Parts: sequence; structure tokens; C-alpha cells
Amino acid sequence: MNCPSRTCQPDQFKCEDGNCIHGTRQCDGVRDCLDGTDEIRCKNVIQCSGPGKFKCRSGECISLNKVCNQEIDCKDGSDEPAKDCGVDECLINNGGCSHYCRNLVIGYECECPAGFELIDRKICGDINECQNPGICSQICVNLKGGYKCECSKGYQMDLYTGVCKAIGREPSLIFTNRRDIRKVGLERKEYIQLVEQLRNTVALDADIQGQNLFWADINQKAIFRASMDIRDRIGHHMKVVEGLHTPTAIAVDWIYKNIYWADVGLKTISVSNFSGSKRRVLFSTQLNDPSSIAIDPISGFIYWSDWGEAARIEKAGMNGIDRQSLVTTDIQRPSGIVLDLVKSRLYWLDLKLHQLCSVDLNGQNRRIILKSHEFLAYPLALTIFEVFNLSCS
Repeated sequence: MNCPSRTCQPDQFKCEDGNCIHGTRQCDGVRDCLDGTDEIRCKNVIQCSGPGKFKCRSGECISLNKVCNQEIDCKDGSDEPAKDCGVDECLINNGGCSHYCRNLVIGYECECPAGFELIDRKICGDINECQNPGICSQICVNLKGGYKCECSKGYQMDLYTGVCKAIGREPSLIFTNRRDIRKVGLERKEYIQLVEQLRNTVALDADIQGQNLFWADINQKAIFRASMDIRDRIGHHMKVVEGLHTPTAIAVDWIYKNIYWADVGLKTISVSNFSGSKRRVLFSTQLNDPSSIAIDPISGFIYWSDWGEAARIEKAGMNGIDRQSLVTTDIQRPSGIVLDLVKSRLYWLDLKLHQLCSVDLNGQNRRIILKSHEFLAYPLALTIFEVFNLSCS
């Protein structure tokens, strides 16, 4: 209720709507007046920070031991309020606090136990620790007063580090140097050659379950396939898609056994099955310079980046419908997009901004993971495994 004729005490602050609050609540970063006038024009008000400080209603900052010592130190006498000195508000109904009440020289404060926070000045509410994106390796389950971490199917938690580790054989990193395709073990560091004597390989992906490699060759204007099994003859590969112009990226659908690729020369994104038949152009409009693609066959979406004049990252159904933009601002040369299907996030590199960024799969909750001219001088590709991000430049 507004009380415009009310007269406030010397140790109180009068809101513009007429209500009175204690002077110590002015410019404390919390809105106490209904109209918010206690937090307006606070830049010029002397701030009292740290323990042992008291802010007078008239603006001065004095030592806390001068409060309620029966000597007026504030110009307006707000350090000696007769009704508040020597009163322990916590003795009556716990001060109205839902959990803990801490008596102060003047007034009191409500406090919360671990895992809770004040949702107003008196009531404690549960903290959702799972809103912290890095609190768990994979899955975070919020509990009352705490949380627990879990792992997705196919992973198990390391009891010492709390990190989710993949179950199975030794992980490896597969990469190309344009002339051949190589594999390095991430544990034993075994370094082997998978395919050799290539011409100009510019994009690479794999069907791990089927043990097949797929890559695009910009000189031969085609997509090839080879076995990842080194018992097969090294260098033996077959052409599965031809007639391309300038392929820049490919992505393998390991569930439905299809290949998706971007062609910057034709300004298209296309799909075919593993044998190269049933070929179809998915997108041929509003593409300027498609640089990388990623797919989520579980949910049925394809994602791609475009270096065009209006650089962006887009998303659509894997059947070519429901096209939408995910990232359109603060982006210049997006490349190397990759999906973290466990945590439902998309990562990309920006060659011009020298950044590694991520968003959720709806384009929200954007984060800059790394920004560095030194470590991201000209990054081109990115892959994700467990909790580690590995970039190749």
C-alpha cells in the first residue's frame, strides 16, 4: 500500500512510493522498495564492503564497532537507533527465516545450509547445481540440497576423477594430411597408416561400427570408401560418389548408412547411401560457402556452417525440411562443427575470431570455450571424445 504522507525515521530510507525501509538496505544490490528507488543513483553513494563496516543512512561508512555504542557517529544518527540496538530479532519466530537467523548489531540476516540459497530475504530454496555446465562429466541429477553425477549408456564413471569413460577398446584419433589417412591410439600412442597415396583429401568421417572410412578428394572431385581394418590391404579403396565440384565436408550417418556432404563449388548439401546410389540434393538455395557439416541421426537433424557474407550455422531435418538458423551473430568464419550428443551441444571453430564456441542444439546458452591467437591461429577441424576437446589445425 502506498503511504505518501508517511514520515520515515532518521535511520530509514524513504522510497518514492512513500514506504520506508531500513537505511542499511539502500544501495545494497537488492531491490527493497517496490518501485526500486533504493537501488537508483547508487554510483555516487559510498559503498561499505567487507566485514566490520556499517553504512550510515546519510552515506558515510563507519566501523561496525561504533554502531550501538551510545555515541552518534553518523551525521543522521542512524548508527544509534533506539528501537534496534540491543534487540535480537532472531529470538522471535527465528526472525521469520526458514532456516538460520544471524543477529546483527542492527537488524539480522537469514542464512541457508549448504545446497540452498536465499530466494528472497527469508526463504531458502534448493540450488540447482546442474545449471553449472561443467559440474558433471555427462549427466547431472539435481537433488534437494545437492546433486549427483551419472554417465550415459556406454560409459562408466572413474571412481577417482568422477569423469565418464567410454567402455570398449582403446580410443584412437583418425586424421588426414591430404596425402594419406592415419590413426594414432590415445593411450598406447600407436601410430599407423590406414590409407596411402591419396591426392588431396579435404574431409574425413567414419562408420565405426562397420569399420569403414569415407573421405572427399578435391582433386578427383569424388568421395571414397576404405576399410579401417589394417588386415585389409593398405591403400585399397573404392569410389562411391563422383561428379562433385569442390567438396568441403562430409558426415556419415552410422544408423541408416548414408553419407552427407557439402559442395562449395555447387553451393549444395547432398546425401546418398554408402554405395553412392539414391543420391539427392537436400539444399541448393541460400548457401554461399558451406564449410562443415555434422549430423544427429538419433534425433534426425543435420547441422552446417556457412562462410557467406552473413556467416551462420544452420539446422534442418535430415530429410531437408524445417530449416532454421542457430547462430547468426558474433560469427565470421565458422568451421569444424561437431556435436556432443551426450550433452546435447554443438561446437565450432571460428577461423577469423580465433575462437572455440558452443551452443545447445536449439542455438541457446552460447559459450566461448577458448579464445586465443596462439592456440587457434588457423583451426580447421574439431572432434570430441569423453570430456576432452581435440582441435586439429
